[in-house]
Amino acid sequence: MLLSSCLWWSEAEAKRPKAPVAAPAVAPEAAPPAPAEPAVPRFEKVAIPGCGCAAYLPTGTPMAAPETSPDGSMVWTVEQVVGGYGFGVIAVKLAEAASTPEAAEELLVSYLDFLKGQFEITGAAGVGRGHTLEGSAARGVIDFWGSKDGEQWSVKAWSTPTHLAVFLVHGPGEYPHPSVVEVFGNGLRFEGP
Repeated sequence: MLLSSCLWWSEAEAKRPKAPVAAPAVAPEAAPPAPAEPAVPRFEKVAIPGCGCAAYLPTGTPMAAPETSPDGSMVWTVEQVVGGYGFGVIAVKLAEAASTPEAAEELLVSYLDFLKGQFEITGAAGVGRGHTLEGSAARGVIDFWGSKDGEQWSVKAWSTPTHLAVFLVHGPGEYPHPSVVEVFGNGLRFEGP
C-alpha cells in the first residue's frame, strides 16, 4: 500500500502543470581561502652545552656544535622550522667579559647591526630597550625586521657581561601568535647560581 501511494504521488506530480523555470541564481563569488594557520611549536628546555645557559626551543631542535668567532668568543646557532616559520637562537659566550651591564647592552646592539647585514635586512623598526628577564640580571632589547626576500622577523635579544643571546622568529609574514613569540623570546635561562 505504501509503495502504491508513492507511485500515485509520482504520477500525480507528473500530471501537474509545471511552474515556470526561474532564472538560475547567480552564485556568489567564492571568497578566497583563508591562509592556513601555522603550527604552534611545543617548547622544551634545552641546555646549550658549554655555554652556561639554556633556551626553550621547539621540540626536536638540533643542537649544533659551537664555532669560534675571530675574537675567540664561542657561538652556538640553532634553528627549527615549524609551520613555515623559523625559530632560531644565536648564543654567544664572550671571550672577554664586558666591563659593565651597559657595555654588554651596547655590544648586543652592535651585534644586532652585524646580524642585519648577514640576514640582508632592508628595514627595521628600531631597537626597543628596557626589557628584563625574570630571575636574571640580563638586559633585553627587541626589534622587528624585514629582509630582502620579503620575510618578517621578530627579534628579542639578551645581554649579560659574559653572554649574548638572540632569539629570532622569521617567516612569510608576522607570526600570527604574538604570545608564542613572547614565550620563545623570554626562553633564556642561565645555569648555576
